Amino acid sequence: MKYIKVCISILILFVVIFFVLNPKEVVLDSKMQSTLTSFNKSKYVDNLKSLESFIYDKMYIDNVGVKTNFLNTNTIDVIASGHEVLSESMGLSLLLSLNDKEQFDETLNSLKENFMTKNSLIKWIVDSNGDAISSSNASIDDLRITRSLLFADKNWSIDYLSLALELASSLKEYNVEDGLLYDFYDGTSLTNSITFCYLDLYTMEKLTHFDAKWGEVFNNSLKSINKSLISESALFYKKDNQDNIIDNFFYEINMIEHLLTMLHLSEVNELPTKVYKLLVDEFNTQGYLPGRYSILLNRISMAKNMESTAVYALAAMIAENVGDEDFFKRMIKKMLSFQIINEESELFGGFADEDSLQAFSFDNLMAALALSERRYYYEQK
Repeated sequence: MKYIKVCISILILFVVIFFVLNPKEVVLDSKMQSTLTSFNKSKYVDNLKSLESFIYDKMYIDNVGVKTNFLNTNTIDVIASGHEVLSESMGLSLLLSLNDKEQFDETLNSLKENFMTKNSLIKWIVDSNGDAISSSNASIDDLRITRSLLFADKNWSIDYLSLALELASSLKEYNVEDGLLYDFYDGTSLTNSITFCYLDLYTMEKLTHFDAKWGEVFNNSLKSINKSLISESALFYKKDNQDNIIDNFFYEINMIEHLLTMLHLSEVNELPTKVYKLLVDEFNTQGYLPGRYSILLNRISMAKNMESTAVYALAAMIAENVGDEDFFKRMIKKMLSFQIINEESELFGGFADEDSLQAFSFDNLMAALALSERRYYYEQK
């Protein structure tokens, strides 16, 4: 009898391992249709105005860019936590200033002075003086900056296009191999990592008008993202292509990464309806969106109540892309609950923690983009 129980246990374990290590690819045919239009945001004008004042008066380092954190941690490291400036912030700042040519050109000049390498890639981090901390680039930021230049050229009919195509050509030369876009090139070698939220499909698609080879990168990127859904019962996107045995049993989902992937899909009519519905249902059920989820054996096992301004900003942008105004308004309302409205505070207008004085560039820049008119950096349908 004991022998039979052991055999049954081994059989059950084998079945579990087989299905977990050989997951069925999730195929979701129904897609949300992107509108890429902007909702009426007149009621948020004051929120955006005070936020932009905080960003440019309190977070901006002249001739360098928006610092990572309002609080200076007095440490200089490749993990930004203080007054370092990231290529991420430069790209978001350029998108945000696509309605302000003077601010756009000021940010662009700082980018060219401090971030561009001799081979026309963008260093991903510099210190508060503009000196490089790392020579590596981050492909998502190179693409985001390229996007901003494409639309600056369209908005102002001045030649920003040549720089956009120069950056795109270098990114293709150094970060693309066999039609796949990899995360970073460090000056000597290319990583083997592909982080799925780095795959800015919309910008790739725009670049195909100038270089057909970006079409192959777009198609391969879309395939990679679609294959990265965990399961029918856990419709979250994996972080990257670096799977191991542990990953097939347990995933830690960073919601910002997941939502960035959703955002990129929503911009090109490729966001599965069920994935979007799960996002809405999670908020309706819990009343908030956590910063992290844990997935155990393809099941959502735990949601961690660690909220983030950027999570709500990204969710709002996705909702706007697919024309869901009700969910957009609820996400903006939730996001604005984190904005500092005390006019006596040195953090007034920002999204910050008044106790610790921490205010991060990504939260604030993403919130500003969510509140801004989007006609500047999307072609209208």
